[in-house]
Amino acid sequence: MRTLSLTLIVALAACDGGKTPPTDDSEQDSEQDSAQDSEQDSEQDSEQDSADSEDSETTLDADGDGFDAEADCDDDDPAVFPGAEERCDGVDNNCDGEVDEGALTAFYADLDADGWGDEAAAVEACEAPEGFVAQRGDCDDGDARYFPGAEELDCEDPNDYNCDGSTGYADADGDSFPACNDCDDGAEDTYPGAAEVCDERDNSCDGDVDEGVTTTFYADADSDGYGDGASLVLACELPAGASLLDTDCDDSDGAVNPGAAELCNAVDDNCDGLTDDEDPAVDTSGEPTSWADLDADGFGDPATATVSCDIAPGRALVGGDCDDGDAAVNPDAVELCDVRDNDCDGAIDDDDSSVDLSTGETWYSDDDLDGYGDPSAPARACAQPAGTVADNTDCDDASAAVRPDAAEVCNSLDDNCDGQIDDDDPGLELSTATQRWADADADGFGDPFTSALTCDAPPNFVENDDDCDDGDSGVNPSAAELCDGLDNNCDSLQDDLAPDLDLSSASVWYTDADADRFGDPSAPRYACELPAGAAPNDDDCDDGAATVNPDATEVCGGGDEDCDGLSDDDDASLDLTTATVSYLDGDLDGYGDALSSTRACLVSAGYVLVGTDCDDGEPSRNPGEAELCNGVDDDCDALNDDDDPDLDLSSATTRYADDDNDGFGDPLSPLTTCVAPSGYTLDDSDCDDGAFAVNPSATEACDQLDNDCDGVTDGLTLYSESFDGGVPAGMQINGNSYWTSFGSDGVLVGSYPTNWQVGSALLRSTLPSENLTISFTFSIGSGSGADGMALVLLNPSTATTAVGATGGGLGAYGLSGLVLEFDTFNNGTGDPSSNHIALADAATGTTYVSSSTIPTLNNAGEFDAELVKTGDTFTFRLDGVDVFTHTLSTSFPWSTTRLGLTAATGGLNNYHITDDLLIVCH
Repeated sequence: MRTLSLTLIVALAACDGGKTPPTDDSEQDSEQDSAQDSEQDSEQDSEQDSADSEDSETTLDADGDGFDAEADCDDDDPAVFPGAEERCDGVDNNCDGEVDEGALTAFYADLDADGWGDEAAAVEACEAPEGFVAQRGDCDDGDARYFPGAEELDCEDPNDYNCDGSTGYADADGDSFPACNDCDDGAEDTYPGAAEVCDERDNSCDGDVDEGVTTTFYADADSDGYGDGASLVLACELPAGASLLDTDCDDSDGAVNPGAAELCNAVDDNCDGLTDDEDPAVDTSGEPTSWADLDADGFGDPATATVSCDIAPGRALVGGDCDDGDAAVNPDAVELCDVRDNDCDGAIDDDDSSVDLSTGETWYSDDDLDGYGDPSAPARACAQPAGTVADNTDCDDASAAVRPDAAEVCNSLDDNCDGQIDDDDPGLELSTATQRWADADADGFGDPFTSALTCDAPPNFVENDDDCDDGDSGVNPSAAELCDGLDNNCDSLQDDLAPDLDLSSASVWYTDADADRFGDPSAPRYACELPAGAAPNDDDCDDGAATVNPDATEVCGGGDEDCDGLSDDDDASLDLTTATVSYLDGDLDGYGDALSSTRACLVSAGYVLVGTDCDDGEPSRNPGEAELCNGVDDDCDALNDDDDPDLDLSSATTRYADDDNDGFGDPLSPLTTCVAPSGYTLDDSDCDDGAFAVNPSATEACDQLDNDCDGVTDGLTLYSESFDGGVPAGMQINGNSYWTSFGSDGVLVGSYPTNWQVGSALLRSTLPSENLTISFTFSIGSGSGADGMALVLLNPSTATTAVGATGGGLGAYGLSGLVLEFDTFNNGTGDPSSNHIALADAATGTTYVSSSTIPTLNNAGEFDAELVKTGDTFTFRLDGVDVFTHTLSTSFPWSTTRLGLTAATGGLNNYHITDDLLIVCH
C-alpha cells in the first residue's frame, strides 16, 4: 500500500478538486482571426485607396493600412497599425508598445507525460513549450498514475489517483484498517487482530466478544463483601451481589467472613478454620483475665496474664505474685531480712517499712569513718546502714585520727585509746617528736654533737645545731665577721672570703673594671687585702673603657679619652685620622655633594655623611627617594619609571590581562606599571579570560560554565511548581490528567482512578538536557492497585499534547524518549516485580535498569523522588536513599528535551498524585 509523502500531502491540499480543465481553443481562434483579418483588410484597403486618391500628394502610407508613417509603428507591414487586433506572433500589432498582450495561452508542466499538467507550474506562451500541456489538474506530476479521470479500484489503496480529493481507503477511526475490512470503523481500538479488552465489544473482529479477558467474580449472597468460591460469575465489571474474593465460609451469614472478628461464641467467625480460644485472633474483650499459679498460693504470675473464653486449671483470678515458684512469697507474706521481696510490694529488707527487724543485726555509728564504732550509738537493720560498723571500740568517734589502731604522736591526746599520752606512752611514734641540741655557752646555738628526741624540751637544749664552738659565746652564726683571721660567724669562711665581712674593719680600694690600672672614684671597694679588679687610686674618668685613662690618646667619638676634661674637636691633642669626612648638603635632603667635603669629629650644620646626591639643588631627588611614576630619576640610579626595577609600585597602576577583550581582567594575571600596557584593563573580576562570553556582566546559562563569575556554575531553576495556584503555568495537561486541591494544597492528578485511564502533563518549553536535577513528591494509592506513573524526558519535537499508552504503558509507552517509571503492577514484560522503579525506553519499553528493593509504592503515602542526570549517567534517589545509577550505552540523543509526567491505569484502578516539582540544571 502506497504511503503519501509530505510533499504530496501539501500538494493535494493545494489541488483544485473537481474543477473542469480548460479546453483547447486554438483552432477556434485561428478561424476567427482569419475571418476578421479578411473582412478588416478589405475595408481598410478600400478606405485607404480612397484616402490615397484624395490625399496622395500629402500623406505617405507605404503599407497601405490607412495610417501614415508618423502614426504607424511599422509602415512596412499592413497588419500593424494603431487599433489593429493584437495577435500571438511576437509583434506589437496595435502599436500600443506591448507585444502579444491578451493573446497568450496558459500551458502547464507535464513531467510524468500523462497529458495533464501541474497547475502550480504554469507558463504563458503562443504555443505549448516542450513538456507542457494545456490540460491542468494533475495532483502528482511526478507519477503518471495520478491524473483526473484515473481509475481507482482497490479499497485498501489510500492514494487519490483521479485527483478528485477522495480515495477508496476510508479509515474514520485512524486505526490503519479501512472501513471495508474493519468491523467497527468508529473505534480506534477495534480492528482485525486488536487486543481483546473487556468492554462488551468484539475488539479483534473475530466474531467473539470479550473472549479470554473477563474477570472471575463470586456470588456474595449475604452481601458481606466476600464471595462463595463455589459460585463463579464471569463479567467485565463487578456485578451486583458478587465479589472479587472467594473466601467466605458461610455465604448465608453476613457476620461470618474473613474480615469478621472471632468471638467467644463456638463459631468460626473469620473463616480461618479455628474457633474461640483456638483462634489467636479471637476477640476476648469482656472476658475475665487469669494468671498462671504454679505454686498454688492463690496469686498468679503477672507476666502470664491471659484473657480467654475459658479459664484453664492451674490459673488464678488474682495476679501480683513476684515468685510463682515459691508459695511463701506472695502479697500476703511477711517481709524478712533475707534479701527477698517476701510480700511482693517491690521493696526488699530495709527498703520495706514492714520488715521484721528481729531477723536483722546490731550496728554502731562510725561518724568519723575510721572503721571503729561508738559503743554508745547502737542500731538494728538487715544490712549494714551507711556510716555504721560492727565494731564498738572507738574512744573518740568525732576524730578519725583517734582509734585503737592509731599511732601515738606528740599532740597531747590519747591517740591509740590505751590511756597514755605523748612522752608517757612507750609506744610513742618518735618521728613526731622534736630533736634538740645542748647549748653549753648559752649563746642560743646548739652543739651538733649532743642531741635528744622528745615531745617537750629538756633544760639547756635548743632546736638548732649551728654553733661551731660551744665553748665560746662570741663565736656563733649571729656574730660579725672581722678582719682577724677567724671564722667568727660559723660559715666556714673568714676575712675577705666571707661575704658578710664587717667592712668597718677593712681597707678602702677602687674598682678598675677596664683593667687599665686606674680606679673608678665612684666605685670604692672595702676588703682586708687588695681585691682582684681593683686599683689603689681613683684617677680613671671612664672605668668602662680601657682606652680611656690619663695615659690614653684623644680620638673622635670616644669622649674624653685622656681624662683632661676636653673631648673630640675641643681637644687640641685630637688624632685627626679618627675624624669623619662629611659632604655639603645644599638641598638638605640628607645626601651631600661628593665634590664639597670636610673632616671633623662632628658633622657640621649643612653637611652629611653620604655624598651620593645626583642633584643637590632638588631635595626630592636622592638615593633615599622612592622611584615614582613621574618621568624623573628620583633615586639617582640613572633609571626612571618602568625602566627602574626599584620602582615604588604604590605610585603605579595595577591592571589585569584581558585576553578575551571583554572588558574584564584576569585576577591571576596582574601587571603594575606606570604606562598602561596593551591588552590590560583596570578590572580584575573575570573568572575565565579565555572566553569572551564569560564575565560578571554575562547572564548565567545551563552550559556547565560560571557565565556571570559569581562562583556558582549553572544551578538555575528551570521550572518550579508547587501546584497550589491552579492549573500550572508553562505546563500542558492532556488526556485524563487534571489539577485539583485539598484545601490550600494543590496537586497534579495523573489520571482518573478508574479503569483504562491515561494522561500526561508536559512542559510547554523544552529544557537543556545535559545536566539536570529533577525532584518531586508523589503518591500512588487509594484503589485496588494500578500500573503507575512516570517521569519522561522526550524528544524535544514531541507535541505538548502527546499521550502514551494506557495500562502497562504508564501513559509514556509509544513516545520517543526515556521514562523513569513508578510501577505497581507486574505486566510480565521486563518488569521485575509488581512494585518497582525502572529507567526504560519510552518508545519500545526496553528496561535499562530497575530496582524492587524499595518501599511499597501502592497506598504507602507520600515519597520524595529525585533524578540526577549528569551527561549520560542517571542516578535516582527515593526519600534521600540511592536506588540505582545507570549510564546509557549510547549517548542521550538530544541536547534539549521535553519533560513531563504521565500516568495510566489498566484493568485495575488507582490515583497518581504529583506535587512540588523542581527542575534545576547543575
